[in-house]
Amino acid sequence: MNNPADAEKSKIEENHPIVKNAAAKGVGCGVAVLAVVGLVGFIVWSMSPLAPIGIAYSAVGAIPWLIGVGALLIILRLFTRKK
Repeated sequence: MNNPADAEKSKIEENHPIVKNAAAKGVGCGVAVLAVVGLVGFIVWSMSPLAPIGIAYSAVGAIPWLIGVGALLIILRLFTRKK
């Protein structure tokens, strides 16, 4: 049961430079923005008076969080992968 609208949509997605791979581009941009916000937030936290010792202590404390975020990004990549 092929729907003519689906055929037209896939034809547009194949040829249009902006629409082509839009989901992958969106996830890539989202991950990049998340990384930049995380890095800026980490630096601000490390320099604030709330950080116990500074950047070195915050970096060691961030390792479990980074492992968790990395695992979530790998899982997200598996779900968004083309089959």
